[in-house]
Amino acid sequence: MSSTTIAPETVAAEPRAARGAWREWPILPLCILVPVLFAAVFADLIAPYDPTEPVKGVKFFTPPAWMENGDWRVILGTDFQGRDILSRLLHGARVSLIVGVMGTVVAGGIGTTFGILAGYLGGWADQIIMRLTDAWLAL
Repeated sequence: MSSTTIAPETVAAEPRAARGAWREWPILPLCILVPVLFAAVFADLIAPYDPTEPVKGVKFFTPPAWMENGDWRVILGTDFQGRDILSRLLHGARVSLIVGVMGTVVAGGIGTTFGILAGYLGGWADQIIMRLTDAWLAL
């Protein structure tokens, strides 16, 4: 007596619309990244006001320009100290990009160093480095 089992038919999942957009237009991420990078690099030239000083002639907590009581001198409004939100956003983008790039450089340097050590020494050093890496990735 023999029995035959029929495996269930697998059906490929439909790709999500958002994921498909990135594949159909690979230039789209570049169209988002370039203006942000440009704004961060040239924040001193683009920002209409000093991000650390209150804007003169504008009250605190000014709403964005398109809202009621908004002011077109401060397009995104002001914060509780009267500082321009747009200027703070542009200068904050610079800080965020610097932190991201430096984090990538430092992590790449550490990873390259440990990879070279593991490859050169091999044996027990390779095993220790791999277990530490596994433990780190498990976190």
